[in-house]
Amino acid sequence: MADGHYSVVCGIDATYIYLQDPEIGKIRKIEKNDFKRVWFDFSGEFINNENLVVRQLIAVYRKK
Repeated sequence: MADGHYSVVCGIDATYIYLQDPEIGKIRKIEKNDFKRVWFDFSGEFINNENLVVRQLIAVYRKK
């Protein structure tokens, strides 16, 4: 069963990922390394396959 809530990635730069977060009702930014820890649910410096939780992702992009 899914827990938490959904956010939409609305921008990426060299340092941050920008999310439209319904929990706070506005765009927030999160450092890329922090995003990876939240997205993959791991602790420590490196992703460990033994306790990795993979999240669902839907990607929508404009065709060029």
